[in-house]
Amino acid sequence: MHEHTKAVINRMSRAIGHLGAARTSAYYAVAPFIGAVLSLVIFRNVPGIRYFMALGLMIIGAWLSSSDEPIFKKHKS
Repeated sequence: MHEHTKAVINRMSRAIGHLGAARTSAYYAVAPFIGAVLSLVIFRNVPGIRYFMALGLMIIGAWLSSSDEPIFKKHKS
């Protein structure tokens, strides 16, 4: 295993221990948005409609993965 990989795993274990699994996952869910904004700033390219459709899906996915409430509630039988 490469040293870089070991360092990343170590940092992630610390983050999970400090923040908890749910919050750590929420932070990692935000990473694609940071990359998308940086690419717009760096390359100064106007995205097309597909970009905004995908962005909307990413926002919905990040929101669903970071919410505490379950989407579907189980019925007691």
